[in-house]
Amino acid sequence: PQSYIIYPGQNGQSIPETVIYVMAMLLGFGGLYFSYLSGRQTVKPRLVGFFLTVGLLMLAAAIYIEMYVFLSK
Repeated sequence: PQSYIIYPGQNGQSIPETVIYVMAMLLGFGGLYFSYLSGRQTVKPRLVGFFLTVGLLMLAAAIYIEMYVFLSK
């Protein structure tokens, strides 16, 4: 029997798939938090661009991973 990381059916989900999905969700929440911090940063204005760039990249990576998992099913 072959085991799947991403279960190909719509009615099931494997444990590794769940772990991948949870990690992508945490990555997305981290991206949102960094984007939030970029607007709150008043002490070091040079970090605004850094926080916003990192936050948006993390958010884009999370969306890409989640879409890959979703479309693989």
